[in-house]
Amino acid sequence: MDMEVGPSEYVGSFRASGKLTDQTGRPISGAAIRVTLTPLEGPGTLESYTRTGTVPTGASRATVGFRANTECGCEGTVDLTLYDVTFADDATSTSIVPNGDFAGGLRGWALSGSGTRHLGASDLGDGAMLQVRASTRQSLSANSPGFAVAAGQRFMVTFDARVAPASVGGGYFSLVFGGSSGEVARERIDFAPASFALGTRTTDQGGSFQATFHPPGVELALGRVRVEARFDGDDQYLPASASGTIFVH
Repeated sequence: MDMEVGPSEYVGSFRASGKLTDQTGRPISGAAIRVTLTPLEGPGTLESYTRTGTVPTGASRATVGFRANTECGCEGTVDLTLYDVTFADDATSTSIVPNGDFAGGLRGWALSGSGTRHLGASDLGDGAMLQVRASTRQSLSANSPGFAVAAGQRFMVTFDARVAPASVGGGYFSLVFGGSSGEVARERIDFAPASFALGTRTTDQGGSFQATFHPPGVELALGRVRVEARFDGDDQYLPASASGTIFVH
């Protein structure tokens, strides 16, 4: 897939256009192309980072949290804000993470490392937020108060957070399952900035597509933004993608 991005003839808007072909260069018509924006600079945008799965055999307790430049074999600059963490399984309809929204301050949470952390009033309204910063030479880990889980139960864990693009490669959100002999398993959600879906476009008879769009307002920080077009593939063709960069100012 080939794609070009740049300003359009409409003030403040941009255009992504491209062409999808097969391995012989023949155009593929009627293909659905998903277009997304991902900021490459700035403080990041609120996103819900979610993982589903099954509580592993031997697990009876769990904690949620994060790791920055530790227990990851990674090294990077970390800049994130955590607002809430929830965990629910088949037996519960509400989150069972104690103090997952920091309503009780940092009560029950265990934080260690040389990185900085600050708990303050949420910038999204009511509630609190935990701001985390770490340089490449600093580390920071956090574990919530422990809570009981049952092996074999389906679960969903969600971290509501704002992750700066610079944090990629610096760590992950963690869900650690424990049992009588210690850690049983660990789920990781790598730090990544939020992306904005701009919907789908369908290729024409010549395999071409075009998307004219306005960046999503105040939700997108000023600076460089990656525009990606992706074809998810079908029974006949493999997935394909292409990307380009625009500057929002």
